[in-house]
Amino acid sequence: MVENLSHLHPTTRKLISGSDDDRFADLDRSKWIGYPAANAALQKLEYLLALPKTHRMPNLIVCGHTNSGKTMIIKRFLKAHPATDQVEEDAANVPVLAVQMPISPEPRRFYCALLSSLFASFRSTDTIANLEAQALNLMRSCGVRLLVIDELHNMLSGRNDHQRQFLNLLRYLGNELSIPIVALGIQSALRGIQIDEQLANRFEPFVLQRWTANRDLYRLLNSIESLLPLRYPSRLSEPKTAELILALSEGTIGEIMLLLRASARFAISSGIEKIDQETFHSCGYVSPAARRIASKSLG
Repeated sequence: MVENLSHLHPTTRKLISGSDDDRFADLDRSKWIGYPAANAALQKLEYLLALPKTHRMPNLIVCGHTNSGKTMIIKRFLKAHPATDQVEEDAANVPVLAVQMPISPEPRRFYCALLSSLFASFRSTDTIANLEAQALNLMRSCGVRLLVIDELHNMLSGRNDHQRQFLNLLRYLGNELSIPIVALGIQSALRGIQIDEQLANRFEPFVLQRWTANRDLYRLLNSIESLLPLRYPSRLSEPKTAELILALSEGTIGEIMLLLRASARFAISSGIEKIDQETFHSCGYVSPAARRIASKSLG
């Protein structure tokens, strides 16, 4: 008897005839699932990248709760605009340069992070002026057209004077290179930018909101279900199931994926081959709320 696998994406159906290990490996692979907020963010990034250089380039700050999908969006964008070798040049062509904000907003640390992202040789003990000149020259030679700074909220862990210096550095980079800057972080990152009134005016906020029970969520859950290699339909988008998913995950895309991956692994291991409400409580997933309670008890 031929199994009815119409609930699965065609590429996922092929996994059903494979081993459980193959299915587990597939669950661990990162997969892009487009949804309205992510697609809108990507469109904004594409717009900024295509802008001609002007004396005052617009910037963007993408912020949201932890696990709200910021990193997946920027990875998708970077994949669409990878660095390439320039045959007749010494430097690579790097249209989009991504750097993680150091744990302290000291300019030296940031310039070292920039140079490391470009795989440059440098001396961390060099003067800030030399590190700055090296970073600027290399970014120009690599054709950097957009700078992405992830984990921008790290800047708030530094002293007030270092925060001010870093914000001045951001403004200087944007002016000197005439490129847009895209920052990513939790909500406090937006507060950090607003310390500097001029920068605040240049950075358009794009907030990734928590998911709510609506048509977009149901579409998302249907898309995710089609990629989970389970033999039977789970009907994740049914209102009661969707509401439980929201309650456990607290409405962030990252937590939703963690919950559903753990549930799918349990469904395969136990042989039930579908996710139901009992699965959520048996799969070993620990909700953000439970983690916070556990953290407080340890304190």
